[in-house]
Amino acid sequence: MPFERPTEHYDERIIDIDKEICSLIKKRKEVSDNNPGFPPLEYISKWSEELGLYEGFLMSIFALNIDWDDEPEVESKSHQHSHYELYINDQYDCRMINGGSRSDHASYKYVISPPLPDEISGVQFRFKEYSFPFKKSEASDEIVFEL
Repeated sequence: MPFERPTEHYDERIIDIDKEICSLIKKRKEVSDNNPGFPPLEYISKWSEELGLYEGFLMSIFALNIDWDDEPEVESKSHQHSHYELYINDQYDCRMINGGSRSDHASYKYVISPPLPDEISGVQFRFKEYSFPFKKSEASDEIVFEL
């Protein structure tokens, strides 16, 4: 199945920046001999402060395995997996940083910004299932946990 762009919009003013990002990913891959690992959380925290970006956002960038560019295996439609989006409320930004499933188990990890308070009584965690990432109109099921 071909990748579908999540939006038709693209600001052409950033084309050189996007090209530079691609170039830096290639350089990172070469310098690390294709084995970069994951930056220590202290580095991510420092970069977050210096650059004014959420730590969770930076963690999700590195969790995407930005250096991995092998051709993906072709899967049949029977092996396609669902994507679960977490929503708490408009106050929180929720991003899945990794996850996966097999026939008898599923595991997903999310970063929530800002951090949740210590007391979370009454908070609802809503997980919406999508057949494919970025196709928001095709949500099938919703799982709700209320604490």
